[in-house]
Amino acid sequence: GDRSEGFGRAPSAGSLSSSRLVTSLSLCVRNAPQLRELDCAGNNLGDQGAASIVEALQESDPHTLERLCLGHSSCGIRTANALQLALRKRPSGSGCAGLRVLELQSNSLTDECAAILAEGIARSPTLSQLMLARNMISCKGAQDLASGLERQRVLKDLPLGITQPGIVLELDVSMNPIGDDGAEAF
Repeated sequence: GDRSEGFGRAPSAGSLSSSRLVTSLSLCVRNAPQLRELDCAGNNLGDQGAASIVEALQESDPHTLERLCLGHSSCGIRTANALQLALRKRPSGSGCAGLRVLELQSNSLTDECAAILAEGIARSPTLSQLMLARNMISCKGAQDLASGLERQRVLKDLPLGITQPGIVLELDVSMNPIGDDGAEAF
């Protein structure tokens, strides 16, 4: 069938203020069981706003979101903490693969954020694409992410219906100051 079939659409940013946009998107995530993809990139959400949207994902039931894009949103430590918990959430919708794609490029993610995200990645049964380009992740953050990816590969506690853990197959850490030692960690 049509690839867009069944994909929910979030409200347009149009003339909404940032706080009204966050409120609208959070309600949409929490109350739209057909929502599969949410792209909030470039909407000046701020760290707290992006975290609020991720927290709504944690509260959603059924959880059906497969792709979340928060690029260019000023994500930082609050968003990373919320994402750590969201990455652990098991899919619960009919035919839902769980959160498979997470796009966080061009944000304010630091090594501390990378360490927090790595803990969520290690317990994610579904994540297969992680976009972290153009952040502030250095060698230490890259090493933490690599450790989280290794632990994800051997994940044993899988939700019903998933026979193999999701494995991040696509990782973009370009334009981060990871250096040679950070690159070798992957």
